[in-house]
Amino acid sequence: MNSVPVTIKQIVRRMRGPSQAHLVRGNDSHCYVAKFAGNPQGTRTLVNELITYQLLTSLGVSTPRLRILKLPPSLLTDDLSFRVGTRLTAPDGTVHLGSQCPVDPEQTAIWDFLPSKFFSKVVNLPEFAAMLVFDTWVCRTAHRQAIFVRHQGVSGEQQFKAYFIGHTTSFGGCHWRLGEDAVHGAYFQSGIYSLLDMSALVEKALCRLEAITEAALLATLDGVPAAWFLAGDREAVLALFGKLQERRLKIRSIFSNAIASSDHQNPRGGHQFNCEYKRAAGTV
Repeated sequence: MNSVPVTIKQIVRRMRGPSQAHLVRGNDSHCYVAKFAGNPQGTRTLVNELITYQLLTSLGVSTPRLRILKLPPSLLTDDLSFRVGTRLTAPDGTVHLGSQCPVDPEQTAIWDFLPSKFFSKVVNLPEFAAMLVFDTWVCRTAHRQAIFVRHQGVSGEQQFKAYFIGHTTSFGGCHWRLGEDAVHGAYFQSGIYSLLDMSALVEKALCRLEAITEAALLATLDGVPAAWFLAGDREAVLALFGKLQERRLKIRSIFSNAIASSDHQNPRGGHQFNCEYKRAAGTV
């Protein structure tokens, strides 16, 4: 991750979502979805984003680049404040987090979802399986989010690329605790899993996950701004890492149980395997 901060030069618009993020443009001319310290979901969620980004990058999963953002005092207005009930609360400090848009959203379309008939045109579709394994490990507490942008195929055909976004609810969100031993974070268009060889892709993702060392986990904290840690947070995140190491030993059995249950009900797997994931994730 580039450690040189980007200064926000323009607030473009408010985005949807509980973190009350904003689309901004930086002094590097790139657009970012800015999540601010002190947001209603808690500043710990910015730490979650940074840790998750670095781990996903090491696993080869597509997720937008993150940059540290600097907010000039001249841009701090009521329009930028968090709205909680009837109260307005300003962002905390000047150091914030930006998720770089893979294309300029004022020039090129970014889709929040695709109709299922276009799933076969997603060039990195197998990453949805890897993401499911990862989200189960980190106990994501919400459905998996993804965006899609146009991708030019080698023979000129129109394709799409998925980018996985919104990692604030990893590690139980601001609580930094891991949930039950079950599949977590299924994508809301669950039919996408029926297009994949889930058994093989899950196994591949598990092998990569099992190769993550304790040192690699600790290294994800190197780029976290000190201002984002309150008293006791460093100790809490180190304790979380210890629990993640323990949970990693359980992930294979979680998915083995899902596969075994699916194979028992439908020897050909496919749709039933997908439904088993949905059931384990509490989505059906």
